[in-house]
Amino acid sequence: MAPNLSTARFCVLCNCVKLSAFSHRARCGQLHELRKATAAELEAFEARKTETSTSSGNTEAEGTLEPEAKVCRYVFEFGKHKGKSLEWVRGNKHGYVEWLVKSKVHLQYPALCKAVRHLGLLGEKEEEASLSVALFEHAKADGVEAKVGQKRKHASRAVVRFKNCSLRGASDHNASSCPQRGALSELAQKMQVALAYRQAGRKAKASGSTAKQAQFMRQWASIPKARERQSRLPLILGTEGAERPALFVELEAAVLAAKEAADKATLAQAASLRVKAAHEEKSSSEESTQRP
Repeated sequence: MAPNLSTARFCVLCNCVKLSAFSHRARCGQLHELRKATAAELEAFEARKTETSTSSGNTEAEGTLEPEAKVCRYVFEFGKHKGKSLEWVRGNKHGYVEWLVKSKVHLQYPALCKAVRHLGLLGEKEEEASLSVALFEHAKADGVEAKVGQKRKHASRAVVRFKNCSLRGASDHNASSCPQRGALSELAQKMQVALAYRQAGRKAKASGSTAKQAQFMRQWASIPKARERQSRLPLILGTEGAERPALFVELEAAVLAAKEAADKATLAQAASLRVKAAHEEKSSSEESTQRP
């Protein structure tokens, strides 16, 4: 079947005619600039196609060409040189075919392995080695390198052990060894532990905020100017004579109790200092009278 030259385009970068612009651009990328091929370029393309088919038919019929001439029929179907002949790649991209052999890529493609064997790039051991064994050894080496790279620099701290039992609240065992654990399902255990943690957190938050508020009120009431502002606060807010919140009453009572305790402690300290001073004065007077 003759090719359809109505859709053929000329690639400026490859400097040749392409039968399908869509497939060529999908294969090589958007950087290849395509334009409509001229009549002379189409004629040269047809002549080259006819010459190639005639020469390949003669080669298959006679079979008298050298091995390197037979390698010219191989075309790359993978990699960055897809669509290029093996002879062109070896002549223009020095070392690429040798790199494929060293990387064991030729073992994945039987046609490439046959072509490389014709070029004489395979040694005796590589020719004798089977495909499965070579691939297995290569994969095994990759696995060893991956295991070496996965080592942790520091020990993991993700494992958490409970010091006290969250199911029963006991301190002699933890949640994993609790006797109540066998009577509950796994979901019930998780829900009970989560509920215990949530309740403990709420209790700690409530007690912490109340204690902090009481401490702040004690410090605030100890300032002389704050006492005056505190006495004028109902007049400013317009809440004089209104019912005061229970929390505010409790805080005020706690402040007054703390103030009374501080005053008592001050008075007791002052009394002890006076007793101590009187005792020292009495002892000194007795010593002075005993001297001759």
